[in-house]
Parts: sequence; C-alpha cells; structure tokens
Amino acid sequence: NAMRILWITNAPIGDACTALGFPASQSGSWVEAAAAKLIEDENIILGIATTAQITHPISKEYGGIKYYCISGGKAHRGKRAPKVNKVKWKTVIDEFQPDLTRIWGTEFTDGLDVMEVSPSPVEIRLQGIIRAIDKYPNGYLTLGEMQKGQPWYMKLTMAVKYIKDTKGFKK
Repeated sequence: NAMRILWITNAPIGDACTALGFPASQSGSWVEAAAAKLIEDENIILGIATTAQITHPISKEYGGIKYYCISGGKAHRGKRAPKVNKVKWKTVIDEFQPDLTRIWGTEFTDGLDVMEVSPSPVEIRLQGIIRAIDKYPNGYLTLGEMQKGQPWYMKLTMAVKYIKDTKGFKK
C-alpha cells in the first residue's frame, strides 16, 4: 500500500512547468532534487500542487509525479488569498487523497489555506531562513550595543549569551 504525499509549492517549478505548459522556472531546484529522490521509492506516490495566474485549474502526470495548478493567482504574500482558493485547494486534496501534505515554505499564506482544508497531517518545511541569517547571530549588533541601556547586573549575562550565540548559531 503506497503512501500518497502531496507537496504544496509557492510557484510552478522544474518539471511542473514542463508538465503544465509554463515557461521554465528559475528556482526550486532543491524541491526538484528531493522529488526525484523520493519517487525512487516505489512505495511513494507523489503529487505537487501550486497556484498561478491562469484561468482554469490544470493537472497532468509527468515523470511519475501528478502535478496540479489551481487558478488562484500568484502565491499570496502577507495577505490571505481569496476565500474561493480554499475550495480550489480542497478539490486538489480530494482528488489526490494524500496521506501526508507537505508545505514548502511559509513566506506565502497559501499554505495556511491548505492547512485549513486538509484532512491529512500537514508537514511544514521551512526553507532557507537559517542559511540566509546564520552569519548574523546578533543582528549586526556589537556586544556593547546589546548591553547599552541594560542594568549593570544584566551585562555579564548578555556577554555570555552573546559569545554563545556567536559561536553556536551557524552550527
């Protein structure tokens, strides 16, 4: 009995573009690599769903993966998508029948819509945030700047924390 996994991405990527007839994607290669590895397991059935500025939903099978694209506009950053998008996501979920849904990234609110309509467990994959900030464990602030305005008894505690954060944050 194969496990059905549905991935939600913030834009059509790689083979999804080929399958759905969109121009080639410029990002998402880490998702593509993970998908290629995952479908090597014959006990996995993978679906990948996204949203785009299209007039009607599209679904196609390509390279062993079922691709879906809802007609919900580009992914929504900051504000919620129109409520009708929940109905569109639910249609994809009902058709694919996932045992697990994975949302790739939290920078767009579309994943929240999927979480609200998904009867299966949802896994959220945070992507890239630590890698982008690991060089700046204390937000560019020097120890002196962090201690400024603190009571004298907190200065030693802050110094210990600053050193610990600076050493261990990247790891």
